[in-house]
Amino acid sequence: MRKALTYCIILLIVLSLCPILALLINGEGNINANNAEEKTTAVSISERNVNSDDVISLALSLIEKDFCDEGIKSALLIADNNLKFCQKSEKQINHIVSDEIDKDLYAKARKLYESLDVEISYQDELVYIPTASLSKGYTKTSEEYPYIKAVASPWDCLHKDFVFNKDYPEGISMKGIDYLCKNGMSCTEALTWYLPYFEIK
Repeated sequence: MRKALTYCIILLIVLSLCPILALLINGEGNINANNAEEKTTAVSISERNVNSDDVISLALSLIEKDFCDEGIKSALLIADNNLKFCQKSEKQINHIVSDEIDKDLYAKARKLYESLDVEISYQDELVYIPTASLSKGYTKTSEEYPYIKAVASPWDCLHKDFVFNKDYPEGISMKGIDYLCKNGMSCTEALTWYLPYFEIK
């Protein structure tokens, strides 16, 4: 009888500690989430010139480690265009960029950036090019960016991160561009697919 009573008391103590343990675990998770947020910074351009570090940092926020060289070049061209647009129009662009940048990827992006001799324009003007990691199978458009047209991107549906019926953001698909580049297109050809009314030269 005493043994059973002892087991019951121990069980009650353990059960009473469960909510406290759950709160501690949840609180620890929030601390980790806050720490992760602190490891990010926003890229913003105001009155100074756009430099290569700005472009590379912004481009790296648009891609993943497995992007091919031509996919990285596409991201660099878009980042360069968007930063120059924001500088010219005196608007700010805030992209969350991780402070923990892959050094090898950064070095590769820098080399690719130094070899670029292409620019993007729309009717001989700089315009902001919105991007999305993936699309629903076509570019989502909006009234804010009337020069971005709905373009088929069915290969997005093949990507491991694709979620059926998800509401993807507006903008051209970066993983879609990388898919085309991995399958034989140059960065200019892939960008021409997604930006059919733009000059890419």
